[in-house]
Amino acid sequence: MINKHYGCDSKNISGVDNLVRTKLLSNTIQRSAFRPAGCGATYEATKDPKTFHDVVGKESAGQRPREDMDFCYYWIKAPEGSKIEVKIVGLSQGLAVDGCPYWGVEIKTHADQRLTGYRFCAPEDVGVTLVSTSNIVPIITYNRFYATEVKIQYRIVSGSNPKPQPQEKCVDSPKCALLTKTRKFCSSTVFTESIKRSLCPKACGYCH
Repeated sequence: MINKHYGCDSKNISGVDNLVRTKLLSNTIQRSAFRPAGCGATYEATKDPKTFHDVVGKESAGQRPREDMDFCYYWIKAPEGSKIEVKIVGLSQGLAVDGCPYWGVEIKTHADQRLTGYRFCAPEDVGVTLVSTSNIVPIITYNRFYATEVKIQYRIVSGSNPKPQPQEKCVDSPKCALLTKTRKFCSSTVFTESIKRSLCPKACGYCH
């Protein structure tokens, strides 16, 4: 399904297009060669929230990092013109390392999905909500240490801006202090409004 999305299936490629699109495929999804058999799926989003549960890794490999990553590839799809809200509702604990080198979930809600998506691997990231810029959201889970779990909730939303999420308490994430100190988080154009609301609602002035 990834090949078809990027126009890389053999029936539709010839001549110069073949070379150009093959390079694009190699640069953006080269890790798909490591995809475990039967891992990944395509889900159809609706206005009602749905949840999928992913487990990736090898418990039998024990408590030591493996040389190779295991990957699972998911697509969340909605009708043309729709936007998709993706919310992290569950993440394994105990392997939260900066950069998420051992495991994590990568969510591509930005416009150029050839670029690396937003990566999460810490329990503090539960509750983070992203809104897509298109009607397709690729999600990649990966692991090279024991086995880990991810739970993702998704639904169709309307409007061009991320929808504010109701919060029982307007409290900044433990990561917020570092983000605002070292990366000018609240004024940065790299992070979407939905990420700012989820991680630093108080510091970024979203509390009411």
